[in-house]
Amino acid sequence: MISISTLTADLNGNVAIPGYHDFRDNQARVIRTKTLDGGVYINHSGISDGDRTLTISEKLSEDDCTKLWYIFNNYTEINVSIKDGFYKAVIQNLKIKNGHVDMTIYIESKESE
Repeated sequence: MISISTLTADLNGNVAIPGYHDFRDNQARVIRTKTLDGGVYINHSGISDGDRTLTISEKLSEDDCTKLWYIFNNYTEINVSIKDGFYKAVIQNLKIKNGHVDMTIYIESKESE
């Protein structure tokens, strides 16, 4: 399940998306530079939760679609709870068509496990 909620209390600010969602996807901050001697220099700067992007495509109830649209239009930052933790994030893109939701969420930071 994915839970999306506002940072402040709001009766219309919480949506739970049922089902199993496993979002273990991230990229390392790696730069590869070609050197004049024919080799390469690789700089690995680690990983960050802030590099993660969640893409959600689900069929939701009309009430949940209405709440998501409200959250998207009235809040810049949200809380997102998924299997591997609780995050502060933003909804980058939201498309709702006939109860089908396509949404992109950019993770900002991990708040807790």
